Amino acid sequence: MNRATEHSRDLGPTLEPFATWLRFGVEVPISAANWGELVREFIRIVTVRCAVDPELLIGHIKGFSRFPGGGYLKVSSVAAGIAPDVEVRGDAADSCREIDIALNVLVYGAGSAHLGELVRAALDDIENGWRERFIQGTGPAPHRLSAQFIEREEWEG
Repeated sequence: MNRATEHSRDLGPTLEPFATWLRFGVEVPISAANWGELVREFIRIVTVRCAVDPELLIGHIKGFSRFPGGGYLKVSSVAAGIAPDVEVRGDAADSCREIDIALNVLVYGAGSAHLGELVRAALDDIENGWRERFIQGTGPAPHRLSAQFIEREEWEG
């Protein structure tokens, strides 16, 4: 029996929500659709990192970003075996190099410090896998992704 199941007989598994702001940036502007694929992959990685721990039970993992051109991006995941849903509306101002993402992680059985560690590891994973997954073969210029936590005051969403 895992901790989440054990707690459900009492008061239910503990829930300490985790919310933060992230900034993703690339050297060369990319389209709204490509941002959607990038954030989908990031949310998928966070979901898988949570799901491999038998002590955790995923409620939902969501990300939201407004594009400079007035559009937006929403990504949501509820389980590792189900691909995250992505909704992209509008345009990213004919492509943009940076987006800010409001991230909400509701996972039963984990404190916010542990969830922060899982998100940090997913940021490292997405940075390391960016070139191979999304950019390979699209041009001669080198592309790098930066992904970081930002302070609330910096977020312009």
